[in-house]
Amino acid sequence: MLPMPKIITILIFLLLITGCQNNTTPVKSFKGTTFSEQGIRFDCPIGWELSETKKILETEFMVICEKTGEGESGLAIFKWTKSKMTALDLLNSLKDSYAETYKQKHNVEIDYGWTSKKKLKVSFDFNAQSIKHQGKIITKQCPEHVIGIILQETKTDNDKYEKAFNNIENSFACK
Repeated sequence: MLPMPKIITILIFLLLITGCQNNTTPVKSFKGTTFSEQGIRFDCPIGWELSETKKILETEFMVICEKTGEGESGLAIFKWTKSKMTALDLLNSLKDSYAETYKQKHNVEIDYGWTSKKKLKVSFDFNAQSIKHQGKIITKQCPEHVIGIILQETKTDNDKYEKAFNNIENSFACK
């Protein structure tokens, strides 16, 4: 069995190079689409779509909510595991895998800084193909699993997606 950081790195790499599929039947709500499966719940805003839902291993799952339309950059990747991993373990694993993936793909370094140790949140900035990107990784410990979210956008879209990202972040919960 591959170690967790390798699995996450492979997963993120595959997401970047593969097409999107929608394997879930989401519930429509006034907030857009509500994802509510496998012990988690969150709202994908109006104008965004659930583009992929995957079972990685027997105890690991992932879903992507992304802004639709040409030239849009908003992306939210949810990953959760029912293993004995802690929220801090998952945060560090996602952070390291994300940095490794983008470093390999774009040959850039990602600059991380803790925004809040209490909330287990880390922010990041990087340049890819001369376009500045930013985002954050957030983890939450639930009774039966741990959830991680990667929120990413281009810096020029920050004002455009701030409310959507806040809604996504504030709506995710353990079921």
